[in-house]
Amino acid sequence: MKSRRHKCILDLINNSVMQTQEDLVDGLRAAGFDCTQGTVSRDIRELRLMKVLDHSGVYKYALPKECGSYLERLKEVFAQSVLSVVPSGNLIIVKTIPAGAVGAASTIDTLDLPEVLGCIAGDDTIFVAIADTADSHEVAKKFVELARL
Repeated sequence: MKSRRHKCILDLINNSVMQTQEDLVDGLRAAGFDCTQGTVSRDIRELRLMKVLDHSGVYKYALPKECGSYLERLKEVFAQSVLSVVPSGNLIIVKTIPAGAVGAASTIDTLDLPEVLGCIAGDDTIFVAIADTADSHEVAKKFVELARL
């Protein structure tokens, strides 16, 4: 079932503009899959989909392009999505464009920084947990540089 659903998601993003998880849920339901936003969220992560800016100026889900490494593509998504980075105690709060948090959080996870315990992404906000409060400003500085702010 999951592999069929994944194939359907790939068909959806290749044949139409899927801007949100809700768009994907609606497309899957129209194709006969009974799924939730949580299921689609996991599918997005497993398929390593990212938000990209298309030729018409719309952010949509897509597979990483063959050109450039996966990490380099994620870094570009991070730079295009992040609006601000604010350290607060052992957390760093990252604000993104709407629907940009998942892609930016995936970049943070892929960087595999030893100071980062993990992160939680919403629609436009990421909470990044830092192991030692003393490291939060240095990690935030790395994020600011990566975001080109």
